[in-house]
Amino acid sequence: MTKIRVPSIRVFTLLTREWGYQGTPIPWADLFTSMQTGIVDGAIGAGAEGYYSNFRDIIKYYYAVNDHFENWFLIMNKDLWESLSEDDKNLIMKYAKELHNKRFMEAEKEEGNYMNMLAERGVEIVKFSSEELGAFAENSRSKIWPQLKEDIGAELIDGCLKYIEEK
Repeated sequence: MTKIRVPSIRVFTLLTREWGYQGTPIPWADLFTSMQTGIVDGAIGAGAEGYYSNFRDIIKYYYAVNDHFENWFLIMNKDLWESLSEDDKNLIMKYAKELHNKRFMEAEKEEGNYMNMLAERGVEIVKFSSEELGAFAENSRSKIWPQLKEDIGAELIDGCLKYIEEK
């Protein structure tokens, strides 16, 4: 069975199993050597920019399955936050939202740029149609989400889904 590196996050293990692979949790720092030496045959857990930046010299294929996106957090010490005036808090929140919206607007363009750079390095880019991506998504919703509800509770999953629907 083909072994795919996954982050140590259950959803990735469930996903690779559903796709017919053996998900193998390996720290990101050990992935280059693990791929180079054949401990794993591939990896999941980054976008084109991550694979270009770290693995462009050893990968042959990039499958654009759009299985996840990465969140970028802005973090502040709670005591510092609570010491700020409401005006300062509002200003920080305003710019944080602007940064958030800008990131999502630029993400698709950035992903395309990195896929092009991978292709220039000889990596074969495999893209899927909207219908195929929709089938991947539906498969995850019907087979993986129920397992996650068992693991972490329906209340959390359903709450997240409700929040998404309202946005």
